[in-house]
Amino acid sequence: MSNAMTSRERVLSAIRREPVDYVPCTTAFNPLTPVQRRDYTWEFPWAPDTPRAEQIRYQVEELGLDQVVPVGMDLCGPVPGVGFQVWLEDDILHKTYHTPCGDLHAAIRYGDFWPHGRDIPFYSDFNIGHFVAPWIQTEADLACFKQIRQLCETDAVLDPARAGVASAKALADLYGLATLASVGTGLTGAQQLFGVHELCIMTIEEPDLVDAYLAYEHQIT
Repeated sequence: MSNAMTSRERVLSAIRREPVDYVPCTTAFNPLTPVQRRDYTWEFPWAPDTPRAEQIRYQVEELGLDQVVPVGMDLCGPVPGVGFQVWLEDDILHKTYHTPCGDLHAAIRYGDFWPHGRDIPFYSDFNIGHFVAPWIQTEADLACFKQIRQLCETDAVLDPARAGVASAKALADLYGLATLASVGTGLTGAQQLFGVHELCIMTIEEPDLVDAYLAYEHQIT
């Protein structure tokens, strides 16, 4: 069968349920951090620090995939007056943001299997297995979170986003690929902020708080 369509045309047509010359195969690769790869015997054909352009080339030319090029962007920034502290007590890592609404705190069990160094991000699957104190437990916590995660239109936020889009678009054009922008985390992000067990209980005992977070996250998305 002749490949009459470009990869981009093929992927977009398949998404629209329009005719394609063949069904495209697009997959996602998670190269994992060195901590995550510990004790695994398998390896990807590229190292974790291999440039994205080489990874895409291999996926397209060697594996024959109709790969998409991810476009990551974060257009959120804190309001003025927000600062933070990070400290380690025994094997517990703490991080506290100081906002105009008060303090927002989280703590995790710190050890060899924590992949983020001396930091506790908001959105990480690894929060779930390490939380001692999750980010959001009360309405006051959510109010502080809103001070830290706000859509921001400053050049400091927009310029890196524009550069990332331009870089991804140039790479996609090189191979005739589609781009994929991921936005929004929904309940997945809620688990990473509330904790899984805590979120399940909260949907029963404090559903208004969960709804308020999801409404805010949807607004940002």
